[in-house]
Amino acid sequence: MWRRILTHAAVSTVLVLSAAPMPAIAQQPPVRADTAAIPVRMTDLMAGVVDFLSQDALRERRVGSPGGLAAAAFLAAQFAILGLEPGADDGSFFQRFDASVVESEGTLVLGGSGRTATLAVGSDLVAWPYGADQTVSVDGELVFVGFGISATEHGWNDFGDVPLEGRILVALAGDPGMADTARFSGPAGSPHARLDAKLAEAARRGARGFILLHESDRGLREWDTVYRHWSGPTVFNRLRHSGELGFAAITPLERFGDLVAQFGRDADVLVRRSTMPDFQPIPLGVHAVMQLRSRIEPAVGTNVVARVAGHPDTGGAEAVLVTAGYDCEEADDEASIAVLLGAAGAVSARGATPRRPVYFAFTAGCSPAQVGNAALVARPPVPLERLTAVVGVARPEARAGEPPAGVSALDAEEAGLERMLAAAAMQSGIPVAEWRGRPGERLSAPHAAFANLGVPGLTVSAGPLPWSGPEASEASTHDWPVRAAVLARLAHLLAGTESRPQWTGESVYRPAWERLERRRLRGVGQ
Repeated sequence: MWRRILTHAAVSTVLVLSAAPMPAIAQQPPVRADTAAIPVRMTDLMAGVVDFLSQDALRERRVGSPGGLAAAAFLAAQFAILGLEPGADDGSFFQRFDASVVESEGTLVLGGSGRTATLAVGSDLVAWPYGADQTVSVDGELVFVGFGISATEHGWNDFGDVPLEGRILVALAGDPGMADTARFSGPAGSPHARLDAKLAEAARRGARGFILLHESDRGLREWDTVYRHWSGPTVFNRLRHSGELGFAAITPLERFGDLVAQFGRDADVLVRRSTMPDFQPIPLGVHAVMQLRSRIEPAVGTNVVARVAGHPDTGGAEAVLVTAGYDCEEADDEASIAVLLGAAGAVSARGATPRRPVYFAFTAGCSPAQVGNAALVARPPVPLERLTAVVGVARPEARAGEPPAGVSALDAEEAGLERMLAAAAMQSGIPVAEWRGRPGERLSAPHAAFANLGVPGLTVSAGPLPWSGPEASEASTHDWPVRAAVLARLAHLLAGTESRPQWTGESVYRPAWERLERRRLRGVGQ
């Protein structure tokens, strides 16, 4: 079956791309990218790619699955035919990384005040081992720790001076900025709101377990979406044996509130207390026992990385990276794939060698743990201090059939890139619109993991999904090529500028950027 699918992929690729412009081979001097027109006439390419990836056999693209392998091979073929060079660290198009596929079952039993209550893993909550143990048995007192955050730069500490060794911590998803936009980084979310940051903090404090309370009412994803991503086989970075923290779990706040009410606790009061700057951990007077059984299987994930080479006189020191996920199993995933491929083809076919090389990367394992993105951060195409900027491509900002509202980007202003984005949009004939993401959007944006380490960047909206049915409007049918043109122009501007973008002084990423900049300057001086 897979031989037949890949054969169809090769034939489709040749037919779709036969009219695509070929890249110029002759060496040219660096050009000023802000005057370059980069037309994108690749509507058929984008439609063909989406048609192929929408086949039933390829809808399941989880790390290590046949569909994931076939999709990676198909995307590498697109890069090659568009004239891009391999960009992975081994000289190929494929950056491979180790992962673990985990599927868990078990129970969480709560007891106190002569009462007991049981939650089933897989229906009432999702849970997984924090380390590599297939059987986990943990018991401890439940302690509510607000958002589970310690952030000295914001004057915030949810842990106070309360000893937490051996306890099971319970924390709200997100950070205080999602409840009060004047705090932290506002509703988009700060690095402290990331689940991995909360788990690391819990482990550092000697906790035995961690339960995250998800609250859809604050604009976060619906519980059904969270449950679908985290239940069943879930892909993580390779699990290793780790300290005292035995498990992590996620359950809806409403469900947890109903349970603790049986033990005399009011979840609404806990949530209100969590927003107070003088918050202190609250023991819930409930003992919990988690019994978790997991099947943990090794897997190999594959990122697909290509590049357009920079000018040999100036292109070796720094680079630009454009990235998107390819296995999110959602419609916005295919929108991102289409826009990134269109931009890669436009940059390759431009014919003017950019000052800096431009790397294009499709990452695997984007939901829920973003393992491919983590692998790309750990092994970037060039050292992090030499990345001029990272441009992510993500979610549609409107439903299928809606006319495009304009191109928008998360963190453009904080990264000092709003003028470049506006110039790229103006040259492409599309307005700049306000980013319309949900609260916590920054936590899963493709550029965020790089931003946490100081690399300037932004995530550009992929736009509506035009080829999703007969109801799609004529306006949205032409939307992806326009957005690909914006992305290509933005990449060229970043590749050609003599200055380097930087996070603004008010940005939550500014301290990390300063550390990275000092490292870059030390390297320049050597």
